[in-house]
Amino acid sequence: MAPLKVYFPGQARWKLGVEISMFLCLSGFGPAGFGQTDYVAQELACMTSPDPAIRDNAAQSLGKFRDPRGFNPLLGALKDQAPNVRASAAMALGELGDTRAVESLIPLLKDTDEIVQAATTDALGELHDTRAVGPLLVLSKESANLEGFAAVALGHIRVPNVDFLLTALKDPNASIRQWAAGHLRDYDLPAVIAALQAASSDPDPDVRKAVAYSLAVLNDSDPIKTAFRYLKDANPEVRLGSLWTLEEQKYPMLVEVLLAALEDKDASVRKDVVQKLGKTNDRRAVDPLIAALKDPDAEVERVAADSLGDLGDPRAIGPLLGTIVSANPSVDTTAGDALGQFKDQRIVTRLIAILEDERIRALPIGNYIQSAAIFALGEEGDPQAIGPLLETMKREPHSNLVLDCGKALGKMGSPGGEALIPLVNDPEKGVRWSAYQALAQTRNPLALDVMLAALKSSDWVVYPVAADFVARSDDPRALPALLAAMSEPRHGVNSEAAAIALGQAGSKAVEPLAALLRGPDARARRYAAPANSRSTVSSSNRHASGSAALTTSLNSSLNSVEPAPTVNNRARRGRESKSSRPRSSSSAAPR
Repeated sequence: MAPLKVYFPGQARWKLGVEISMFLCLSGFGPAGFGQTDYVAQELACMTSPDPAIRDNAAQSLGKFRDPRGFNPLLGALKDQAPNVRASAAMALGELGDTRAVESLIPLLKDTDEIVQAATTDALGELHDTRAVGPLLVLSKESANLEGFAAVALGHIRVPNVDFLLTALKDPNASIRQWAAGHLRDYDLPAVIAALQAASSDPDPDVRKAVAYSLAVLNDSDPIKTAFRYLKDANPEVRLGSLWTLEEQKYPMLVEVLLAALEDKDASVRKDVVQKLGKTNDRRAVDPLIAALKDPDAEVERVAADSLGDLGDPRAIGPLLGTIVSANPSVDTTAGDALGQFKDQRIVTRLIAILEDERIRALPIGNYIQSAAIFALGEEGDPQAIGPLLETMKREPHSNLVLDCGKALGKMGSPGGEALIPLVNDPEKGVRWSAYQALAQTRNPLALDVMLAALKSSDWVVYPVAADFVARSDDPRALPALLAAMSEPRHGVNSEAAAIALGQAGSKAVEPLAALLRGPDARARRYAAPANSRSTVSSSNRHASGSAALTTSLNSSLNSVEPAPTVNNRARRGRESKSSRPRSSSSAAPR
């Protein structure tokens, strides 16, 4: 079933219809003159119209007038053949506030039209009658689309007193018992705790879950005993609640309980257990967590690797490295992150060995294994890995490993940045592009000099990366370099990339772009126009005066500005070179 598009019947039509009615009323139209027209009577007459649109609008108006004369006609309209009329009548009855409508509205929760069901939940919430609790709870379980509507309506229904909830806790309807158990957590009374403890053996698992959470919130005289009662519950969510209670109560033997729960048949429970074990700082958890690296559920494996990193026990190093060599896609990235927390020289040595192993490279999944090792080396941040990473970039210039190595070097701070700088002149375009991408992520002070130099080159491969980096810099050399790049007669991709970067530079580019638009250089004007539209949008709220000046310059230059030639329209106009060039982008490595 497609997701329900929220539409409260009559929102727009109601407003229009009521405004028209009020206008007629204030204007004195009608047989009795100003102030004498009985508009409720007119709307009541419209309820019998053969036109469903008129009946719909009349039902909405009757709800808005809140006149008790509309009650019976609206009640009858709940059986109208037109869904919109039924929905509008339900909402209008909610507006009237007469709880006699509850018994007639409840059957509409099973209407064949979801709009009618949604309107009915809203009306029942407005009436605040506890008779609607059970049917609304059933609806919330039966329809994912209407669950939110039912929850809002239930939130509007006021609980009269604690005795009402205690009685509801014994209701034959399991949904009502669940609702009562959830609300009883707001009453810290001995009678409430006793009633909840008695309900802990309820045959319905959802009721037991609500009871468990409520007892955990209240001052249960023996919350640990209650939690243990639920540890073997058939409902996994109830078991999760018990573990949460034991953790909150700082149960001294929590680790023993968690270790036993690792054998739980439900993956969500095992995942929660391995996550909690990572927070215990208890070395007894290491071996069981290592075993969990081979859990049949991928999420349990991933969280186990993360928890082993949190514990920081050296016994986990070998198994975590093993997950990388096994090329387990569920764990390898998390394992690399976990290994990075150890900062152990032995890890770096093993990862470098994986990177240089020709037997691994020859495997069908060798590229994947080495990619995971490269990620882990980046997390380790050891300068010893710089040489092997550079060698891998030169050896695999056309694979994804080039970009992986560049990212790993970029994480190493200044040493990694210095190692990347020579690669910006590499003959392989993939290596150059990856080097520039990685430099853009470092804080190396030399990175800006490299990017500024790239703006003076004709290297279309790295130009977009360099232009974007320079535009984000506050260095006084940045803006003049980008402005100059738009005017020089190089490949259009470069000028276009400079214009895009300037368009993202915000307010600092406003006045310089205005000057270009007023200037004599037609090429600069072509590229300054689209850059202007982007920069003025990003800075309009903060620099209204500068934007106004730029807009004036643009308007005066429109007749002399040709559209900026993008890559595609240059090809159509015969201005593209024979070799195809990609649209300026820094999102993927060139091949």
